[in-house]
Amino acid sequence: ARKGSARWLPRTPATPEMKMVGGVLRPRAVPGRGDRFDHGTAPRIEIHRPAVSLRCYLPAPAMMNGKKVAVVLPGYNVARTLARTVAAVPRECVDLMLYGDDGSRDDSRAVARSLGLTVVAHAKNRGYGANQKTLYREALRAGADVVVMVHPDFQYKPELVPAMAAMVAHGGYDIALGSRVLVRGALRGGMPRWKYVANRCLTEVENALTGAGLSEYHTGYRAFSRRVLEELPLADNRDDFVFDNEMIAQTVYFGY
Repeated sequence: ARKGSARWLPRTPATPEMKMVGGVLRPRAVPGRGDRFDHGTAPRIEIHRPAVSLRCYLPAPAMMNGKKVAVVLPGYNVARTLARTVAAVPRECVDLMLYGDDGSRDDSRAVARSLGLTVVAHAKNRGYGANQKTLYREALRAGADVVVMVHPDFQYKPELVPAMAAMVAHGGYDIALGSRVLVRGALRGGMPRWKYVANRCLTEVENALTGAGLSEYHTGYRAFSRRVLEELPLADNRDDFVFDNEMIAQTVYFGY
C-alpha cells in the first residue's frame, strides 16, 4: 500500500482520465502512470445530473464551516427505500447528493432521478467496493471537502448526516464512523440476527489484528475528509464488501 498516490483521482485537463465511448464515460489509459483502478478493468459509467440543482431547494448556502458537503448513497435494488432515505437527510447542510447505482434490476435509477439526485450508474453489477470508488471519485470531481456515505436501505438514521459531517468540517477529524452497535440499534434497524452475530465476531477479530478498538467495522455510515480520500490508495482495494475493511485498515496503517 502506498499513501498519497491518488492514482484513481481526476487528472489535469491535459491528461483527462475519462473519455466518451458510445455516449458512456470510460477511463482513458495513461501510459506510465501505473493506473490500476478497478484492477485494470474499465468500468462503464453513466452519469445523470438533475436539470435543477439541489441548492435551488435550500434557503441559504449549505456549506458547513466553508466546506462543501456531499452525501453519497451506494445502492443496488433500493427502489423501495431510496426515497425514504433521501427525504430524511437534512438538506440545509448538504451541497450535493449522489446516488451510485451498481447495475440495479429494479427502478432505483428512475427513483433517484425523480428525487433530483445526481446518478452515477454502472452498466453492470461491479460490486459494493467498486460503487464506493466511483462515488468518491465523482464527489471529489464535484469539489466536495467532506463526503458522507449513507446506505440507502434505511438501516441508518439519515437525520444524523449533519452530525457526521460536522465531525470532519468542525471537529478536525478525517474520518467519522457511525455505529449501530453502540446505540443497540442494529437489530431494531432490520439487521438479521445471524448477520449481527457474524458482525460482532468479525469485529472482535479485526480489533485484535488492528488494535483500533472500534465497535463496528462494517458500518454503512461514514464521513471522510477530502484529504483522506485523496491520499489513501483506494484503487488497490477489492471491489466487494471487503473494501470497507480494507479502507479502515489503511486508515489505521497510515495513522489517520
